[in-house]
Amino acid sequence: MDNDALVQHLLIHREKLLAHVRRKVSSHDLAEDLLQESLLKALRAAPDLRDQERLLPWFYTVLNNAITDSYRRGATASRVVTPFDPSRHDPPAPDAEEEQSLCECFRALLPTLKPDYAELIESLD
Repeated sequence: MDNDALVQHLLIHREKLLAHVRRKVSSHDLAEDLLQESLLKALRAAPDLRDQERLLPWFYTVLNNAITDSYRRGATASRVVTPFDPSRHDPPAPDAEEEQSLCECFRALLPTLKPDYAELIESLD
């Protein structure tokens, strides 16, 4: 099937296809994106498509797969991305001995800084 015939056939049913996706996803924008993504897949597969009568059922399968993939991506992202909790990431405060050791290490590095920066750190200390 050529691309023009495929596009024409699917555009005739665009609103029905979009309504199908909207029933399955919460966002209008996501529904539009999934329909566009599926249309691109259909265009790539156009040379292999032969039976125009089976085109619409095949395209619904492509749409449903895109919806399923979208839910999978969302589920994965929600498991991976956790809200930042600063209390879990704050290192414990150093004790007096550790603080003294750190200060000595930084003092040894002061000569490697620009003089203005080294002077500022010295004045703050």
